[in-house]
Amino acid sequence: MKVSKREKFLLGVLVLIIICTAYYKLVYQKQYAKLQEVKQEETELNEKYNEMLSNINTITNNKSDLKILKDSIGSKSILLYPKIYQDRIIIELNKLLNDAGIKGSLTFSEVTVSPIEAYFSEVADPKEQPSLEQVVEESSKEKTKEDVEEKLEETKELGEDQATKRDEGESTGNKVEQMKVSVSFNGTYKNVAKFVKLISEYERILAMPNINITASGNDEVSGTLDLEFYSIPKINPYEDSKYLKWTFDEEYGKENPFLEGSQSSMASRTSEGNNYVLIMALKGVNSDLPSLTLGKENDLTRESYIYNDENKKVDVEIEVNKEGGKYYIKYKTEKSSYPSDYSKNGIELRNVDEENINIAIYSSKRIGIDDKVGANIKVINNANDKKVSLTIIDDDKTSPRVQITPEGKVEYVNK
Repeated sequence: MKVSKREKFLLGVLVLIIICTAYYKLVYQKQYAKLQEVKQEETELNEKYNEMLSNINTITNNKSDLKILKDSIGSKSILLYPKIYQDRIIIELNKLLNDAGIKGSLTFSEVTVSPIEAYFSEVADPKEQPSLEQVVEESSKEKTKEDVEEKLEETKELGEDQATKRDEGESTGNKVEQMKVSVSFNGTYKNVAKFVKLISEYERILAMPNINITASGNDEVSGTLDLEFYSIPKINPYEDSKYLKWTFDEEYGKENPFLEGSQSSMASRTSEGNNYVLIMALKGVNSDLPSLTLGKENDLTRESYIYNDENKKVDVEIEVNKEGGKYYIKYKTEKSSYPSDYSKNGIELRNVDEENINIAIYSSKRIGIDDKVGANIKVINNANDKKVSLTIIDDDKTSPRVQITPEGKVEYVNK
């Protein structure tokens, strides 16, 4: 059979189509599917890479935030016990009784884990609550039998009401380890008032939900009061090391928090007895605490604290103002300020020395050439009748962390 050129051409085209179709079906589609899978894997790996890179870039910031959070949490939890030990409570209460000059006996309940009493969880407006001293004064005026019985009945009803609220809130309330102590006491009214004041100003939180006082003649009073002790696990195991160690031959109390390695609350006075209205701490780059901490004296709430945790010299401004015979202070860094409304005079200073407004700066020696922590501190004194006096303690002698720029009556000294 003779095949024409046209037919040969058509046959060639048909063969080419068959070959292309077979290649597309048998080879190309499979390879294309594999290519798409590889591209999808590449996209997913790129997303994971970018996410990991972002996490790596935020490690430094996260470490700084963690230091600040740990410091803030630690300062608040230090007001509570890490663990309730009856022998330690006996020693502490005995010291309070002796300091107040009254006699007393103690009755302890078992240590329990239960919701916080209504005394704390549902407290009324603080402005409407009488002070502990007012409670003592009011209770000491109960002269008649009828008054005493009425007061006892009110106390009984209060206890029953608190127990009911505690039982109702057991499923949802905040549970802590706690122990109740009943203190029976007798002494002069003045000494009992002092005892109540010592409890209200104690370094740890002591709740006093009930107190009963009756006159027993010749300025003598007697009565009972209930105390509640609370404890929570601490985020920093070294926070209460002295309490947990409890050796009787050592000196008790908080160490200076601005010495390297300390974790306790701010102290308002040094061994020299100076009254500091503001305290700053500068820590080394490898410290567990923020590199810069600045706040009011003895502020256990840490509301007045501002922080920075960068390995560099930070600009700090401290300004003292006077208005209407009162003195005010405010301070800021590049990232934060106290008070937050920095346009006003600041917070009022109380118990200011007659001549100086004292500020302490606790520094530390550098731990190497990579330790660049420091502060350029601009001190502005707008109160011309007083001098701002800064005491710089333990600064690095070779490469100081602290640099002062004064405006107005400002002096500073290194120790």
